[in-house]
Amino acid sequence: MAVGEAAGNTCAYAVNRLRTRDPRGGKNPVLTRVVSKRRGEEARMGEPESEPVRRELMTLRERAEEEPDDPEGWYRLGGALDSAGHEAEAMDAYQRVFDLGIEHLAEEDRPQLFVQTGSTLRNLGRLDEARALLEKGRIDFPEFQAMAAFLALVEISAGQDRRAIDLLFDALLNRSEDDGSIRRFHRSLRWYADHLDEDRQDRPER
Repeated sequence: MAVGEAAGNTCAYAVNRLRTRDPRGGKNPVLTRVVSKRRGEEARMGEPESEPVRRELMTLRERAEEEPDDPEGWYRLGGALDSAGHEAEAMDAYQRVFDLGIEHLAEEDRPQLFVQTGSTLRNLGRLDEARALLEKGRIDFPEFQAMAAFLALVEISAGQDRRAIDLLFDALLNRSEDDGSIRRFHRSLRWYADHLDEDRQDRPER
């Protein structure tokens, strides 16, 4: 099943939680720096990839390929590639997870994958697929309001500003006290919010 078809699947796959985790347990300092770099918090965007990051990606790729039927390995690899800015390769890893069956992964991670994959699809310009995935995520996880926030970013990229405003108000007014999803993706949302003008400049003329 293609990732773009996942809007019809009741399960999802998450990458955000493990993206800065070392496979042996604890935080991975290399990938933690990569995530911060991607958010524009510790380094400029477009900075050349470091040798430690390349080695870490190679290690994760080897582990995934050694156990190709284990979605956990592709989960980790997809998150690392995504963090390092290799969105197209990350989507290949995510696709493997969908093909293997994302229902085998932790339930708590499922809404996070909808967000992460939807955001990556948006970055790749695959707006229709991103929209479909995030809309499905909103149905399956109605209390996970980060879904609406990232869907709003998709709509902004598509030039649907009014729809984006509606989604943001919906996330604001319907967020429950138990929902920590906006806080969980705070750095990502802050970075994208700070670069909305660039996103608008990239739109094709109507």
